[in-house]
Amino acid sequence: MKILTIGNSFSQDATAYVERIALSDIYVRNLYIPGCSLEMHYNNMLTGEKAYEYQKNGKKICMTNLEKALDKMQWDVVTIQQVSYLSGIIDSYFPYINELVKFIKQNIPNAKIVFHKTWPYATGCPHTGFSNYEYNTKTMYDSINQTVKEIASQFNIAVIDTAYYVYNSYLKNMDIPLYRDGFHLSIPHGRYLAALCFYMHFYKKEEINLKYLPKGMTSQQRDSLLFLAIQYHMNKP
Repeated sequence: MKILTIGNSFSQDATAYVERIALSDIYVRNLYIPGCSLEMHYNNMLTGEKAYEYQKNGKKICMTNLEKALDKMQWDVVTIQQVSYLSGIIDSYFPYINELVKFIKQNIPNAKIVFHKTWPYATGCPHTGFSNYEYNTKTMYDSINQTVKEIASQFNIAVIDTAYYVYNSYLKNMDIPLYRDGFHLSIPHGRYLAALCFYMHFYKKEEINLKYLPKGMTSQQRDSLLFLAIQYHMNKP
């Protein structure tokens, strides 16, 4: 399966370990601009600006534009997402998401478009965008849930629910840190959890490479995160 994520640092966090945890044949590339919103993706689509890092495992391979990235190969899946601080604000999606979906379908009509639902910020996060949600983690999570539900219904697209995995793990107050700055995921723990969510959206849990242990993570921490991810995968509403 060949997957292209059109995103920012949050898609970088979610996909950095995906290929390495896989036993299946999965190929993932990320289009990265820090803090890139749907509006910015739309403007880049219009201008053809070579503004994106084309990434493998969270690392830059080259610079490219949106059209060339879509044309690099016959992608099976293309994911889109809103910038994190606007993810729970429905008005911020339009008209940009309509035009991006249309553009993707024109370039690769056989690809499946999937929405990547990003996670809320941690309590005490200093990001100014957190003010959109009264600096409250649950308020942000609930807003993202409602907004993405409406988007998924309107465009009839599936959702990779990384928000659910990260938020519910965060509520457990584990000794495993999931954030590195209150909004980006920790390296390696938060990224590993997000990769499990992303991967299990497409593949069975039996196809996870249990021998892979990211640097800086103990086998006990990996097993704890894997246990949580499998439970979320099986019980997610």
